[in-house]
Amino acid sequence: MATMMLMGTMAFAQESKQNDMGGISPEQALEYMKTTENLVILDVREPQYINSYFEGSIQIPWTQMAKRYNEVPKGRPVLINCGLGQVAPRAYETLKKNRPDIPELGYIAGAPKFREYNNWLKEQKKPAL
Repeated sequence: MATMMLMGTMAFAQESKQNDMGGISPEQALEYMKTTENLVILDVREPQYINSYFEGSIQIPWTQMAKRYNEVPKGRPVLINCGLGQVAPRAYETLKKNRPDIPELGYIAGAPKFREYNNWLKEQKKPAL
């Protein structure tokens, strides 16, 4: 019986393995966003502070993250943005603790490259000539 319990614990540990990226530079984040499939970009700023944003991002203010973390899509990599990298670490810690199903988790440690990403995204949507 102890062997079965140990095996169950090991299986849970393997299922909940998360690639913990921590804070990454805005330049690294831009490249990561361009190359990561099914990425969820999570904006954790309060609504009054949102003047630029990443196209397609979802918004959950960091002050509500402890109550709303289950709204983040399951089983997809997540990159958190807060505008300057100051409150994103708080949201990151909440998700890291409560959402082991997120396979890859990180945050932008600095001023995000909104314009560069959104321009790149528009170029990807243009029909080929």
